[in-house]
Amino acid sequence: MLQKIFGRVVRMIKFDQTVYKEIEEDQTANTEAAIIVVVASLLSAIGAGIHVRSFGGFIFDLLVGVLLFWLLVSYITMFIGTRLYKGETNFWEMARCIGYASAIRALGILGAIPCLGWIATIVVMILFLIVAFFAIREALDLSTEKTLVSVVLGWAISLVVWAVLATIFPL
Repeated sequence: MLQKIFGRVVRMIKFDQTVYKEIEEDQTANTEAAIIVVVASLLSAIGAGIHVRSFGGFIFDLLVGVLLFWLLVSYITMFIGTRLYKGETNFWEMARCIGYASAIRALGILGAIPCLGWIATIVVMILFLIVAFFAIREALDLSTEKTLVSVVLGWAISLVVWAVLATIFPL
C-alpha cells in the first residue's frame, strides 16, 4: 500500500493529471487518503506547534487539518460543484482526491525552521492549493473556471468555519 501511495504522490508532484482520475475511481483508496491526511496533518501540526511554541496550537492544527481541511472541504466543495455546476462526483471520490492532494502539507514541518518557517508555510499552502485545484477539477469533471469558483467558495466557507472554531477555542 505504501508503494502505491508513494507512486501516486510522485505522479502528483510531476503534475500527472491522470493520477487524480485513477484515485477518484479507486474505491479502495479511502484508507490511503486517510493515512495521507493524518500523516500530513501531523507533520504540519508539529511544524506549527514548534513555530508558535504551543502544544494547544499543535492539537488545534492537527484536528483542523484532519477534520476541516479534509472532510469539511471535501463535502463543501463537492456540494458546490455538483449543485451549482452539475459536476459529477460523490463525497468519497472528492475526499480521496483532496486526501491525496494533502500529501504536500507534510512539508508544513518546515514551518518549524526559525526565521524561514513562515515562508515555508506560505509556500506549502500555495502548493497545496495548486495540487488540490487539479484534484478537484478532475473529481468534479468541470472546466477550469467552474472549478475555480467551486474551490474559492468551498474554501471561503471552510475558512469561516475555521475562524469560528479558533474564536471558540482560542489557544
